[in-house]
Amino acid sequence: VQDGLGNEGVAPFTYFNLDKVKTQGGLLSAGVKTNSWNMGASFGITGKEQFENDTVLVPLNYFEQISANLGYAFEEQGIGLAVNWTYNGAQDRVVLREDDLSRFYQSGYSMLDFNLSKSFKKQGLSFDLGVRNLLDVTDIEVSGGQGSHQGTRSRNLLATGRNYFVSLKYELKIKGS
Repeated sequence: VQDGLGNEGVAPFTYFNLDKVKTQGGLLSAGVKTNSWNMGASFGITGKEQFENDTVLVPLNYFEQISANLGYAFEEQGIGLAVNWTYNGAQDRVVLREDDLSRFYQSGYSMLDFNLSKSFKKQGLSFDLGVRNLLDVTDIEVSGGQGSHQGTRSRNLLATGRNYFVSLKYELKIKGS
């Protein structure tokens, strides 16, 4: 997989399969739900160590993953609101760049989503309207690592930016035999 934008439309580096990746970590999460409110949060930490030909390319390093969500339901009206936030911490990565293995640092980033829903239970319909990636994150900063590309800074494509969505769902009930 090629990533980033280089000169004359040529991708500056390529991802490749590593011989071995050692991963360890943990996740702590909590949530509270009442009749109308739904709240949750989690904190995770993941460590990765990457190898190629039994050589350590990236020593064990950790990055955090944090998320929070908040929802409220207006039960009588059949309306729901939800906000979801996630943060992925900075981490070291390895890429193949012009036949050289290169280690680089990837900045952390946040994503925020919003959803509004309306349910018409008697008709078996539900309608959703929302925004994904409300912060309009499209790319993140990376800085180059070892070899001939040491000290380079660029931006890597991460997401397509802010997305709006609408959905209509119909629940089809078929009487069994």
